[in-house]
Amino acid sequence: MSATTIGRRYERLLFWAGPLAFISVLVMFVALASEKQDERRQARCLRSGAEVVAQNLSGLEQARQGKSVVINGNVAASYWSATRFAMIPWEVKNPECEQHPRRYDIDDKIPAPQPLLEGIKKQAAALEARPLTLYGVELPEKATLSLVGTPIKMDLLTLVRVMQVALGPMLLLWLGSLYNTRQRETLYIARMTDVSFLYPHLINVYPVILRGDAAWDTPRKKSWTKYVFEFFAFPALYALLRIGLLAAFVGPPVAFYLISVYMLSGDAYSLVSTVMGFVVAIFALGNVLCEGLPWHVRKRFVVPRRSI
Repeated sequence: MSATTIGRRYERLLFWAGPLAFISVLVMFVALASEKQDERRQARCLRSGAEVVAQNLSGLEQARQGKSVVINGNVAASYWSATRFAMIPWEVKNPECEQHPRRYDIDDKIPAPQPLLEGIKKQAAALEARPLTLYGVELPEKATLSLVGTPIKMDLLTLVRVMQVALGPMLLLWLGSLYNTRQRETLYIARMTDVSFLYPHLINVYPVILRGDAAWDTPRKKSWTKYVFEFFAFPALYALLRIGLLAAFVGPPVAFYLISVYMLSGDAYSLVSTVMGFVVAIFALGNVLCEGLPWHVRKRFVVPRRSI
């Protein structure tokens, strides 16, 4: 494998930044719409509140019958107090949520535990049925997929979560291939003496020094300023330029993916998505650090003036 072949492979991998960024933007857009819409946030709150009621359903049923029960370590002598003891920890963890059972101020107004649970779920479902809207764009409640000619309807947020889980390995494969290809290319570049052998993709930007000028090659006295600039400052500036150009390709898909992971945190896929997002961020950082390899940063090409 030659430097030209590996440089061409790296350039082709960079082109994948476009499709991956598009998918990441789509996932982030739906996640952002879900987060920004107040109805969706309240629906998620009600769903989590319904889980609390379901977990304490047996104790609430006994309190409804007039028995004293222990809820979260507290003795409840009435159905109202049992409901409050069950919901207070949830209310503390979710201060932005509308505390659904709190609107009942006396015992007789609170529905029985099972109707209470069903009522919360029904209210959450009504909020989730409203279409997602963001910046004037309305998204459907369900997405229709065609599988072997059979239309399949899936909740849009569920589809986006599945896309998010699938997008993680795709980004890892892409970033890993970028890193391995670039690392091998830098080894070729480190041994190059002629700048014409360098494959001219966008990231391959290196300092070129013209030799043959007596005033440059044979100074009358040692110049530390010239030495530092030529061997350290000049290559470092080019290294920063390469990092900036690489970030223009790697940054959008990775950033949009991480934003969508943050926006959709707190659901059934949150653990998988969070771990995958962390690994994706590490792989992206690895590509950036690859541009800081010592033999890479110090690389410069010298071209005799008489050869130009």
